[in-house]
Amino acid sequence: MKVLKMYVDFACPYCLKGYDIIHNILPKFPDVQLDLIPCEAHPRPEVWGKYTDLLAAGYYVAMDQKADLVKYAYAAFDAGVRHKVDIENVDVLKEVFHDVMDVEDLANQLNGKTYAEKINDNNLMAWETLGMPAVPTLYLGDDVLYAIPGVGITAELVEGLLAKGK
Repeated sequence: MKVLKMYVDFACPYCLKGYDIIHNILPKFPDVQLDLIPCEAHPRPEVWGKYTDLLAAGYYVAMDQKADLVKYAYAAFDAGVRHKVDIENVDVLKEVFHDVMDVEDLANQLNGKTYAEKINDNNLMAWETLGMPAVPTLYLGDDVLYAIPGVGITAELVEGLLAKGK
């Protein structure tokens, strides 16, 4: 099984578009597994809209709970991109994810900052270690697909990356 790593920010419309593309294409590549890596396009202390660290941390809580990660990701994208709710408010996030996971556990872990270090590590990996120019960015082994400014990623580019990895 090959692993396609996808770095995303849940408030990035290009990441949502890319996530949709990946889910439409992956059935053609049954030997590829998606590993979503949530990070922030503009991590603290950079000032840029709402921070998405709670949505990113919530992804790992959902993983721990064995919740439906696709359902979580789409609910997170809905909150961060489509509906633009207050994603920095744990009580609001409890409403967002009420039909996805145990929201009391979610709130406890977000308030306790259980995954704060993991999200910081993801941010450091994305922006400092890997030097990614933008999200979404995809890695399949040694091959990488960077987002195109103003476009994101396209189905043709994703299919090319996945076909190259065969």
